[in-house]
Amino acid sequence: MNALADELLSIILAPYFAVPEKLFADNGGVSPFSKVPQSAADLLHVCKRWMRITTPLLYETVIIRSKAQASSLNLALTRHAEFGRFTRRLRLEGAYGEWVTPEIVQAMPQVKQFCFTLSVLYKDDVSGLQTAFELFQPERVIITLYNRNGHGNQQQRKLIRDLASCILLWKDLQHFTFSHTVGSIDAFAFDTLAPGLLLAPKLETITAYYRVAQGPEATWNPTFKTFTQLLAKPGLQYYILQGFSGFDREQRLVFLQKFSPDLRQRIRAAETSCTTVDFAKLTQSSQAANPFWHPMQGHSNEERLAIWTRILTFAFHSRGSGMAGSFSSQWFGFRYADHLHNVSATALRTASACLGLSKEMHIATTRAIYRSITLQPSLYRQLEIATQRDSNIPSAVQHLQLEVCNTGQDGKFPTNQQLHDTGLLARMTALKVLVLRSAIAYSIKTVWPVLRAAAGESLVRLRFCIDWYSRTDQLTEFRVQDVFGGLTALEELIWEVSCIELTTCEGDDQALTLSQSLCKLKHVTVKTAHRTFYSVLSRFALPAIKTLQVDAQQSSKFGPFFEAHGQKLNRIEVVASAVSQTLLDTVPNLQCLRISTGPTLKIFSGIGHANISRIEYSCNYYDARKFRQMCEHLTQGVEESKLPSLRKILLRSELWPIDEKQAKRNPWFPLAKLLATVGVTLLDVHEDPWRERLILVDDGEKLPTPDFQVLPTRLRKATLAARLGRENKG
Repeated sequence: MNALADELLSIILAPYFAVPEKLFADNGGVSPFSKVPQSAADLLHVCKRWMRITTPLLYETVIIRSKAQASSLNLALTRHAEFGRFTRRLRLEGAYGEWVTPEIVQAMPQVKQFCFTLSVLYKDDVSGLQTAFELFQPERVIITLYNRNGHGNQQQRKLIRDLASCILLWKDLQHFTFSHTVGSIDAFAFDTLAPGLLLAPKLETITAYYRVAQGPEATWNPTFKTFTQLLAKPGLQYYILQGFSGFDREQRLVFLQKFSPDLRQRIRAAETSCTTVDFAKLTQSSQAANPFWHPMQGHSNEERLAIWTRILTFAFHSRGSGMAGSFSSQWFGFRYADHLHNVSATALRTASACLGLSKEMHIATTRAIYRSITLQPSLYRQLEIATQRDSNIPSAVQHLQLEVCNTGQDGKFPTNQQLHDTGLLARMTALKVLVLRSAIAYSIKTVWPVLRAAAGESLVRLRFCIDWYSRTDQLTEFRVQDVFGGLTALEELIWEVSCIELTTCEGDDQALTLSQSLCKLKHVTVKTAHRTFYSVLSRFALPAIKTLQVDAQQSSKFGPFFEAHGQKLNRIEVVASAVSQTLLDTVPNLQCLRISTGPTLKIFSGIGHANISRIEYSCNYYDARKFRQMCEHLTQGVEESKLPSLRKILLRSELWPIDEKQAKRNPWFPLAKLLATVGVTLLDVHEDPWRERLILVDDGEKLPTPDFQVLPTRLRKATLAARLGRENKG
């Protein structure tokens, strides 16, 4: 490393200090830097040589989003004013007039890209921003972080007027971007700044957000007249419209037809200011050079069908096909009946067009729209009619939610014999995900054997669910072979059945089932189950089992399972009351412990584990005293090496603050500092670590002791806040 020249080392380290254009130029309402997990400034602490080489790289792009960062910049440029000459891009996400003083602004004369916010409070000191408007000669200006209430204040309006007068002094301005929103204060800024932009001699592009009104006549906010004047400005190359691609083709064409062809060529559309699309081409009819060209003509029919099916799936299914709830659409009877649920008008038009293109596209469309379906007894007949017209439908179903026995009218249960006699289930051989719901366990006996025989070798995810109103005293017996036999590809099992009693019988068939079935099972989730389920599951080999999630009432019944398969598990989810040293001893290779409810007073008190590196909390309530003592036990356990491998704690119900105002009220800061002393990182639901850079602490200031009464979930936030207010008043 010492043999490298300073220039080469600077080139090597430059990518670590580079701020992506997409982040720096973001003009939305939430700072994109609120989720940045680390700072490149840490590289300056490697050695003095690295500090000398990388200091220009660090100050090339300066981003200030809190008083703490503004104070650090003030201190650095006060001691070393020459650092300011390295700055080419400056982003201010607040006024910070106490620290970003006119003297600090004068120390950065080479700023060419200036990003700032006009969303200031009436009491903010904006002298630094006003000085920057007067002294800078930027080539690019971005207004970001719009005002959330949309109305603004007198301080904002005065700042906008000052900016309008200074635009006339910017002789090198080439690109100007408004904030990504539409409100009364933004309309005021648009109309106030437009005259200055019309006189900018080198202005090439303008980026602004617009909202089109509903109806055949497209109206725009801000005023259409001001927009037309800016679009017709001599020398302007592009006018970029943000938020324009969310509207249909007809609305865009109506708007584009209002302009001459020359002005129409200047309009671009983009979701962000970094990616643009030429929407003027919408008025042109594109034709292929070869009219006989066919997409993917060099591939086989099956390859083309697989590719087109995959593409069309995204067009027809807007929601995912999860195991927890309903699937995306009910398409049976499409084009033949009136049963269309959760299908958007756009998807309906797309499917109608694709079905009539060609025989190949008809097959691909059929596979795509029937990929994920929800089947109820009242729709059995509709699916049968659709299948008679197209025999490919059953084999195209991959995700199926089957409600085999819902309560019908007059409290009667509809029969499943009709579905059984049609033979539709026996032809669903490509099933990968199956959610089997029923009101009574006995009705599963007529359906599950058929599905298991047809798709047992292809099922990857399976969920058994008996409705909560089923009577648990009316048990239905199932043999183990009839439930789990032949499920050789299953990877995830969710069991919510307490009225099925699994029976075993000694013999060759029983031994074969226990050794070969569920050989790929990795994840098991148990909401409720009969006591025989635990003993039977512990007798399977389960060579690939990794994760176990147990409901609160089922934790005490899983002792045999932990004894049989505890050494294979590396992740479990249990309630806080179930965490004990006995449980952890049965899972020696455990790496992640997920606690679904809690915390309790004695959790982590006196327990230890050598391999746990991650703990996740999903707390539905907080008790101040218990939570404080739990944190003390946890920190003490790490210090005493009872949890030597613990490195991360994830709070699944928390989000870190996105700005300085929220950070002041967040009570996790003291806990994060306490855990950091023992090498543990505190994470939020997005797995972003807590960062202290948003909080400014003076040398002589002492942080207030947090009141853990303000640690509720959002559902109890108002109640606990009111209680806290009464306590403070008392």
